[in-house]
Amino acid sequence: MDDNRRKVLELLSEGKVSVDEAERLLSALKGTPRKEQVRVITDNISKGVSRVLESVPHMVGSVATAFHGGTKETINMEGKSKLLLKCVGVDAEISPSDNRLLYLESSTGVVKINQEDDSVQVKSIGTTIELKIPLIDECELKLMGGMLEGTIPARTMIISCKGGEVDLGLPDSESINIYGFGGNLALAIPPDGDFNIEAEFPGGNFSTDLPVKIQEETDCSYKGTLNEGGNHIIVNCRGANVKITALKPQKEEE
Repeated sequence: MDDNRRKVLELLSEGKVSVDEAERLLSALKGTPRKEQVRVITDNISKGVSRVLESVPHMVGSVATAFHGGTKETINMEGKSKLLLKCVGVDAEISPSDNRLLYLESSTGVVKINQEDDSVQVKSIGTTIELKIPLIDECELKLMGGMLEGTIPARTMIISCKGGEVDLGLPDSESINIYGFGGNLALAIPPDGDFNIEAEFPGGNFSTDLPVKIQEETDCSYKGTLNEGGNHIIVNCRGANVKITALKPQKEEE
């Protein structure tokens, strides 16, 4: 079995394409020159995943600009208070921007950007993407498969996860809400932060290495206070593994 056909079967096993979509992909690969097979896979996955997204509430909206096959973009975030990131089968690396510009660079796949008066939406499908994000009031992340890691500078952080891996530092967050089914989420917050933590995780796990004053702890729930409390971390996940750790201090530049 060649690598491209193996890739299709991996996508099927990971739930990124349906059985019908996998059959269509395998059929499209027959008789296609090898150098064209990657393009065939990308094009068909984009169409298939777009159909899947349309069946998921709040996952697809109006789109101002769409890019296929990789892009580099710079978005002025002046006056923008919200950022929505929707990722399907994406490997993403995120870091803070040192100005009010959002920088985006992606490889093959699909990226759609929609700008409104006070918000920006970035939707990515089947790609590898790098983002630099300025400090923002609210960031909402919706992840279906894939891997997302780095640091997001947002005062309010909302994460919805359906499978996949999340490994994020949240140095500026005062409110963190985590929802989803399956997946592994590791979030790092400042150890001197003041948080009330409430977690429900049937069929999953929750853990923290922070000095939390535990008020309630069962096999599927957790409640406690970090330092003085006040800000909120809310976890409501099924079959997911969630870990809250201490954010390591950044090294000062010499």
